[in-house]
Amino acid sequence: MGLSWSSLIETALDQLREARKPQVEPQRFLAQLEIVATLLRVDLTDRSYRNNFTPNYRVLFDRPGRRLYIYELFNCFDCEPIFVNGKLIRISQEARQKGKLLKRCYHELLETVDAYFLVGAIPDLEKMRTLLARFDKTWVDFEKLYFEELFKIEAEARAPVVRAMQLEHKLRSLEASDTPQLEVLVSSIRDRPPTRYNERFEVLKQLVQLTAGLNNCANVAGRGRDDLSMDVLVAAADRWALAKSLKPSNELETYHCKVQRVLSSRVLQHFADLRKYFGSISDIWKEVPLSEKI
Repeated sequence: MGLSWSSLIETALDQLREARKPQVEPQRFLAQLEIVATLLRVDLTDRSYRNNFTPNYRVLFDRPGRRLYIYELFNCFDCEPIFVNGKLIRISQEARQKGKLLKRCYHELLETVDAYFLVGAIPDLEKMRTLLARFDKTWVDFEKLYFEELFKIEAEARAPVVRAMQLEHKLRSLEASDTPQLEVLVSSIRDRPPTRYNERFEVLKQLVQLTAGLNNCANVAGRGRDDLSMDVLVAAADRWALAKSLKPSNELETYHCKVQRVLSSRVLQHFADLRKYFGSISDIWKEVPLSEKI
């Protein structure tokens, strides 16, 4: 025969008491709270919003019909502001207020449980049911809003890189090349008659400007520069093409020609390598909505 409901709830409360010991991880207490809430038939607050989470977050909540309280969410209440692409961002006042309310409900639940356990008594089950229902509702209120804001912050953080990938994808289609070759890059920079090359140059110019901004944001130590311009690439391409076409007549001219070609090719190759990187992030590119593509 199976255990009676009273035996099951008594066992669950005993395990809840064990989970409150100082040496036990807080996550274990939250997991046991969920078991107690299920046995007490506490209504499960709607969590359908989790279906809209991105895959890397959805894996944390991959069991439908479960509450899945995650202790790390408590660490989000008092998050310090962060810089995203040069802007100071923090979670909203509304989210912080919902977080404070959740923390208050959690501590009220702890105090109630501890008061009963201290004297070795079984908690008032009806009171427990009420507290757990309130805790579940406030948990969902905070979790839903927090993740909504988190996804917006992440989207803003990714936006320049996503845009760079889009520009690289567009540029390759204009160059009719699967990978940025040095000669093709020089052609994109230097060949600008009134044809489709105008578009190629403009896309390349946007990519250069975006790269400069990314470099400035990424170098948090203050060494980033945002003054890389098309003028730099144009000058490098002109010198590279000139050095390639020259036929030196003496040793000194040969040396100067070699130095000019090496220095200019380094500038061009580093930018070509960066383009290859943007083009290689294919998985992220596939996740970009078609409406956002160029």
